[in-house]
Amino acid sequence: MCKKRNSFFRFIILFAINFLACQFLYAQTELEPWGNISGIRVDGDLMEVQSNLSVVKNNWSEINFTAKERQRPNYERKGNQQIVTTNIDSLFFTETVSDKGKGEALVNVRVQSNADDSLAGIYFTVFLDSVFENGSANLNQFKRVNLNESENQLQKYFETPAKEIQFHSKNRQLILKFTEPAGIIIKRIETQSGKRLQLFIPIVTGNIKYGQEAVKSFSIEVSGTVDKTPVTLELNTSKTGRPFIGFGGNFRLQNPKTDPEVIDYCLKNLDVRFSRVEMPWRLWQAEINVDPIAYAKSGKLNPHVQKSMEMAQRLYKMGIPVILSAWSAPSWAIVGKPRFRPENGVWGNPLDSTKTNEIYKSIADYIVYLKENYGVKISLFSFNESDLGINIRQTGEEHDELIKGLGAYFVSRGLKTKMLLGDNSDATTYRFIYPALNDPATHPYIGAISFHSWRGWDKVTLQKWADAATQLHKPLIVAEGSIDAQAWGYPQIFLE
Repeated sequence: MCKKRNSFFRFIILFAINFLACQFLYAQTELEPWGNISGIRVDGDLMEVQSNLSVVKNNWSEINFTAKERQRPNYERKGNQQIVTTNIDSLFFTETVSDKGKGEALVNVRVQSNADDSLAGIYFTVFLDSVFENGSANLNQFKRVNLNESENQLQKYFETPAKEIQFHSKNRQLILKFTEPAGIIIKRIETQSGKRLQLFIPIVTGNIKYGQEAVKSFSIEVSGTVDKTPVTLELNTSKTGRPFIGFGGNFRLQNPKTDPEVIDYCLKNLDVRFSRVEMPWRLWQAEINVDPIAYAKSGKLNPHVQKSMEMAQRLYKMGIPVILSAWSAPSWAIVGKPRFRPENGVWGNPLDSTKTNEIYKSIADYIVYLKENYGVKISLFSFNESDLGINIRQTGEEHDELIKGLGAYFVSRGLKTKMLLGDNSDATTYRFIYPALNDPATHPYIGAISFHSWRGWDKVTLQKWADAATQLHKPLIVAEGSIDAQAWGYPQIFLE
């Protein structure tokens, strides 16, 4: 019986290996959903090939290019093809990247202009990996040129139209093949990792007219030494960190069509240990002179507020602690006209410091009403991403004062609700929490530390948050967890 079972397991494992091998065949090229290639896999090893689409203006003094969160692209996969549609201003692109063979990708770029535009050109650009720094190149198998030559010398060499360009280093090769001879522009560009050579492959040169279309097709082929070094994993059980409580969820009701289905699925299938719900503050007390509790008890509770409170009740009845977060404020509580989009790069509105008492009372009234009418005890309170202004904006010093002031007010109302320190838009904005972190007067009112992980997931940055949690001996919460704030716009990327 054991032998049969082992044979069956071998079959399953071999099937899985063969299945994965087939998947790799059709998933060699790693294409970002905004249209930038990041590499091509060879035997599973990702060999870096960084690209973008660039629109060059004003005699090369202005370059607009595809990048994360700079456009609103669409991404889809059809078999071995990955297709990105996007635009830069009035120029609309369709980029199709197909896996052609081992280590080779076929790139097709189509661009259409919806306006007359004065340009230096439209280019598909490729950054040469640092491994080519001391390498060489040759056109159409002609004499090689060293890549450490001056930019002017290299440009003279690459101006010659070629159907094939090869780049060589000690352990890597990169080959570009064109359907028609092409002359490319090469420049040394300063990047975060130092100066690197950038190749500009022309799609259109010069000005473009309304309705004009252009298409460029070529292939990118990589080869080289595959890293097959064995990996050794050591687990030191004698050195432990703080316990990991588990996963939580954001249960803000934004899309009435899809949110209920997603919420039901998550609560049914996931072990949710913490939850975060919205306080629709601007709908709770739209007018400063209206008593929101009396207004709600008279049967005039706003439907969205009611659904948000019922969401909190559902979670609390399941034994899940609840964080209450306010995204926006009533007009009377802020300075200026409410901003839900950035103006001149500035998001949100600051709170009106002359209305501090009214602000504290309004928030506490909401929590009291939840407790008395829905049986919900709120564990923690925050303003969502107030470091950035989504949509209440604060400085670190104002955040410090809020924690002390509102925290003390909660105590005066008999509430055990604590304040979240941070709830920042990104891990990178950790300095926002320092005034409150280093102010002992805030510490009795802080229940946990929180940040959102859209940007800044490197070890050095994350250590700042771990250190803050250690300093205060408080839990650390990643209240919004992802690395791509626009992924909802190209959901097929989740299948990659």
